[in-house]
Amino acid sequence: MTRRSLILATALVAGLGIATAGAETRDLETTHSAQGISQVSIEVAVGDVTVEPSSDGQIHAHVHLTPRRGGFLSSLKSGERQVREARLEAEVTGSELSLTIDAPGSDHRFEATWQVEMPTELAVKVKVGVGDIKLNRLAGGCDVDTGVGDVTTVLEGGGLSAQTGVGDVTVEAPEAAVGKVSATSGVGDVRLRAGDTRLNGEGMVSKELTWKGQGSARFKLESGVGDIMITLTSK
Repeated sequence: MTRRSLILATALVAGLGIATAGAETRDLETTHSAQGISQVSIEVAVGDVTVEPSSDGQIHAHVHLTPRRGGFLSSLKSGERQVREARLEAEVTGSELSLTIDAPGSDHRFEATWQVEMPTELAVKVKVGVGDIKLNRLAGGCDVDTGVGDVTTVLEGGGLSAQTGVGDVTVEAPEAAVGKVSATSGVGDVRLRAGDTRLNGEGMVSKELTWKGQGSARFKLESGVGDIMITLTSK
């Protein structure tokens, strides 16, 4: 995240409290068959999410929970109790597998760090309140949204919709797969590199950029405050 984005993000999340070193943590895991599944959806209040291909064709999720205070003067007890009682829920609706953490109370006072592995051809949808999203070597189409955090993707194919309120968006994908790129930053730079082509977003403060290629995938990228960098490779 750029220094400007980091300052704004720090101000926005100051009231959320922080994960506390030395507090009792907990790990949750689940494995689910990919048969009949076309999309995996993940929803997180506070925490980072990483998604990458699985080696056995199944869907695996590992979540590390760390209690945090509700504010600088609040107790850790609520967060610790929630961590002890939390459950990793995997619910199938039609062809969609939804992964969430179920814990007591509406205000979850813990940080959840997710590591998800799934077949590369499945679509993925990730929504995070505060935290970074990383997608690696996926090809089934990606839809990601974080309120405060960076989005980093290295894709092998498929479309991409990526949005962050405060944070940077970094995308790498094969040029041959991409048909159209649309990128907008409210406050920040927008750049695209494809072979010998170098494009910069236009605008005084808000920057916008569009690019058209020969592929079928569409990219729509948005950042309220943050930089957007797109690299389209020849591989």
